[in-house]
Amino acid sequence: MGSYSTEGRYVKYTPSEATPAGTEVLVGKRFGFVPSDLAANQRGSIDTEGVWKVTKVAGAATVDGELAYRLNDGSGWQMSAAGATPYGKFVGDQESADTTCKVELIPSLTSGGTKTITEDTTLTAADSGKTISSVGAAGAVVATLPAAVPGLEFDFYVGAAQMLRPKAAGTDVIGLPSTGVAGSAGEYIEANAVGETVRLKCMVAGVWSPLGYSGTWAHQT
Repeated sequence: MGSYSTEGRYVKYTPSEATPAGTEVLVGKRFGFVPSDLAANQRGSIDTEGVWKVTKVAGAATVDGELAYRLNDGSGWQMSAAGATPYGKFVGDQESADTTCKVELIPSLTSGGTKTITEDTTLTAADSGKTISSVGAAGAVVATLPAAVPGLEFDFYVGAAQMLRPKAAGTDVIGLPSTGVAGSAGEYIEANAVGETVRLKCMVAGVWSPLGYSGTWAHQT
């Protein structure tokens, strides 16, 4: 259960039973909070962005800016990945004795499920719509994209202080997030600061276009 702090992005949601504001909800693979009370079968929404006050796992401190994991049983939030899924980052430091904390939801983590990779991986069209996270990586990780077919899209989240490298396949190219200028065929873009993100979508066959990003991404050199 969370309480509203700042506005975010909304996804349609109709509960089968009365649902109070602040309820944590999964709609398919999308995670968010119910911003206002909903009656059974009342059409409403969940907020997949914004900052929310949530229940903190007992005895666990949190650190501002660190990745926030929600226990898969919904009982609380923590910095450990054990038995939990990342949906945001912590806002402010909280002592182990505190019972609540604030979490800023990260859209690339709340939007469609997360696939964590810690070594070079070849993605498939079935992974489209997922967030590709490098949490736990001990070295640079290359994520080779499938052939660029219109409609496919991927979010990337740098989860460790190591290079995360989304790489085009074959003759496909990737646009640089800051300029949109395409790199060379079959090359990657890269970033290595925890929390950096990029969304790549194929709008034209053979081309991955950046539709949003945070941090500093560079072309392969």
